[in-house]
Amino acid sequence: MVTQPAAAATQWRGAESIIERLSNSSASVEMEFWLTNYSSWEGLWKEALQRGEIYSPGASIRPNWQSAFVIPKYLQEQYPELDSVEDLKDDKYKAIFATSETGGKARLMSCVVGWACEELNAKQIEGYGLSDHVKIVNPDDGAAYFADISSAYERREPWLGYQWGLYGIRPAVRPCASIRARI
Repeated sequence: MVTQPAAAATQWRGAESIIERLSNSSASVEMEFWLTNYSSWEGLWKEALQRGEIYSPGASIRPNWQSAFVIPKYLQEQYPELDSVEDLKDDKYKAIFATSETGGKARLMSCVVGWACEELNAKQIEGYGLSDHVKIVNPDDGAAYFADISSAYERREPWLGYQWGLYGIRPAVRPCASIRARI
């Protein structure tokens, strides 16, 4: 099942809350801490480490970690000029990803509800000027996300989505081609 963005209802408060909980011992373990999502987190993290309030046994994200809006490689091969989020403003490309639920907008499978990337991706869509062109869909959990991408790959259907890191994608659905912002 998927839902639309619910930023106002999301209880997740970000790194500040995680660092606070670790520092005051109301949480004892945080398995993943994605400093790369927000540059302001790194300073908070380093300060808490220096004060001895938290301990880091090592990096939680590999050096080759990335997050991006992506399309399947088979789609990139079909539309080689589709290589930027800016292209989603073009009706030709928008139509490729539009569904009956998106009102003519491109459907973007985004981030699991409640994760930091839910808010981050919504801000990116707004920042890229894509709000009138892209409809964000957030899955309720990872299983719904992977079912969505796997189904598209099996049918070789258009799929536009957010991908985090390099783990978790089944070999049957690799690789994806990133579509980046043109600067």
